[in-house]
Amino acid sequence: MPTPLHSRCRRGRRRRRRSSSSSSTGSDPGHQWPAQHQFQPRLLTAHLMQAEQVGQLQQLWQQHQPDFNAVHFSALMHQLSVLHRAAAAGVKQPVQQQQEQQKQQQQPMVRSRRVWLRQQPTDEAAAVERQVPATVAVVAAASAAVSCDKQYTALEDELLHLVEAYGSRGNSYSVYHQAEPAQQLQGQKQQQQQQQQQQQQQLQLKRPPQPSSWQWEQQKVRRQQQAAQQLAHAVAAYALSPGTRQQLDARAVVMISHALALVGLRDQQLLASIVQATGPEGGLLQQLDAQQLCNLIWSVAVCVDAVNGVAGADMVPDFSPSGSSSSKPGGWARAGSSKLAKAQGTSGSGGTQQQQQQQQQQQQAPMASTSSSGSSSLQQYELPQAWLHGVARAFRYKLSDYSSAGLTMAVWGFCRLRLMRCNWLRDFFAHSGGKLGQFSRQELAVVAYALGKLKAEIPAAWLSRYLAASTEGLTQLRPQELSMSLWGLATCGAQPHKAWLMAWFLSSRASMERASTQDLSLWLYSLALLHITPSPLWCTSYVEASYSRLTARSTHPQELVNVMWAISCMGWSPPMLYWRGLLDAARSSFGRFNAQDLANCISSATAVDVSSIPRPWLAAFLQASEPKLLSFSPLQLAHTITALAAIDRAHDWAATCIHAAWQEAFVQAATCQLAARRWACTPHMACRACSLRHRRACVASSAVWAHCQAAALPAGPA
Repeated sequence: MPTPLHSRCRRGRRRRRRSSSSSSTGSDPGHQWPAQHQFQPRLLTAHLMQAEQVGQLQQLWQQHQPDFNAVHFSALMHQLSVLHRAAAAGVKQPVQQQQEQQKQQQQPMVRSRRVWLRQQPTDEAAAVERQVPATVAVVAAASAAVSCDKQYTALEDELLHLVEAYGSRGNSYSVYHQAEPAQQLQGQKQQQQQQQQQQQQQLQLKRPPQPSSWQWEQQKVRRQQQAAQQLAHAVAAYALSPGTRQQLDARAVVMISHALALVGLRDQQLLASIVQATGPEGGLLQQLDAQQLCNLIWSVAVCVDAVNGVAGADMVPDFSPSGSSSSKPGGWARAGSSKLAKAQGTSGSGGTQQQQQQQQQQQQAPMASTSSSGSSSLQQYELPQAWLHGVARAFRYKLSDYSSAGLTMAVWGFCRLRLMRCNWLRDFFAHSGGKLGQFSRQELAVVAYALGKLKAEIPAAWLSRYLAASTEGLTQLRPQELSMSLWGLATCGAQPHKAWLMAWFLSSRASMERASTQDLSLWLYSLALLHITPSPLWCTSYVEASYSRLTARSTHPQELVNVMWAISCMGWSPPMLYWRGLLDAARSSFGRFNAQDLANCISSATAVDVSSIPRPWLAAFLQASEPKLLSFSPLQLAHTITALAAIDRAHDWAATCIHAAWQEAFVQAATCQLAARRWACTPHMACRACSLRHRRACVASSAVWAHCQAAALPAGPA
């Protein structure tokens, strides 16, 4: 018997009602999931990739942690790195721009009101009569609002001007003002006095500054960034545990290491687990393709620097794991003290021996260390040599499969891993020479910088191809990329041809106003390494662009000293006002100079113009260098005593300025170096100290001379 139509409709309505009620009881699918028997791994992956908040990822992780596989770990870590990078981009918004926007938003009404009132015709008494009451209220409110900034004097003048205009014009239009104009003005003056008293009381009882809306946003973003970092560490610790690591494939391990590199790794055990999983014991290196291997090299290099407390990537952008050459949203990572800007040679007074002294300084002088980029207090982590050689072999086997971005990432990773003496560099030159035309402008700059950090010997054929590929794009590079390109080639000892240098000079001169202090310092330092003196027009532009920045108190000492050292090496005679400004800036920063900075500074000052050194400047140098003489290398001691000998010959007052305490400290430092027999490399420089008219310094020079005679080494003139 057929079912009636009305009963079938009734059943359909019941079904729809039950389905709607069951769906309404559930929560948001991004936060809650169906029952365990309805769990779908693909749906979990989709929701992990679509999460827009760290809290959503954390809830998914807590609910379905036992169900995670390699794909889920990869998706979760990737999304955490994306959210962390987005939060980092929001934190870096300049504070000054925010404050200027706030000031512009707080007082637009008052400013527009005052300008509008002054533009009105003064002979319309009715208009003034309508405007004064509203303007009085606006100006009074503005005076109370900005009283803490001492800006209410001009507003009160405006108020008095309007009151006087209103009183003078209102006698013929208002009965009240005709009857009692003097009483009204007196009452208004009393009100002003009361307002001033209230304002003074408010100034005495100041409220603590409350954070503004953008500050709340900054704090919120930082909390999200910290939450992403904590969750990434928790997920990585679980995924890399001995029980779960067996389920991971090579791609998942690379994604985990890359995410930890982006969010900031803090745990050495996690890094050791990644190295163990991808090393010879784990056997995952053979499963990686070319791009994944590049990502692994880059991420492990960043993680090693992070756990060892190395700040930043010196100037070089971090590349994304994709095949593109774009850098991550964090932009150019800049450490507080750039290790890139370290002067690796000191300026000597002998022009023919300058290059030899620079090479000796590179070999013997310790690298300068600063407080901002110092090593961590924890024990330094060192990668196993077996892992490094295994990665290098895997890189060599897959060289033909790399893209330009992959080669750039790999070379930069090996640079940060300090993997210098391996056959991988020779194979890199052989395979990348024909592909340099496919590299982007940024990739070519990063490759040059990485080779400079490695101090690689660039083959002539590869150098010619590199210069041909990079010459055309030099005019479109940013100041940081110009610094990287020139510094890398100069450090490797590669001499660019004339066309490349002309393009570089043209681009650098056009971007001087946008260049940072570090870029300006590296430009001149690199030109000095190449023994190139710029044109007078370029030097004039450089002086105009760099004077105010280099002489500022915020300038890093190494940036200032590198400029002084470069000027002394390239034979450029800067304007006297510019040079004295550099000397004054160095004098105010002597307390922050290390041993190498002090030696370079005194050598440069005497090489450029010894007559321009004033007595207070030398006294400040001696006071700052005395407690640090024991940390001077032999070459630094030699350059320092040679510079003081030149000052002693040029100024009569130098004999009384170099006090006995400094001489005693110098003798002690020289004795320590003699005990270690480290003076053999530069006896001709150290023996110039005997020109000083001081007995203790001559004793040190005589000891050096005796040591040279005993070792049968060629010594300089007595």
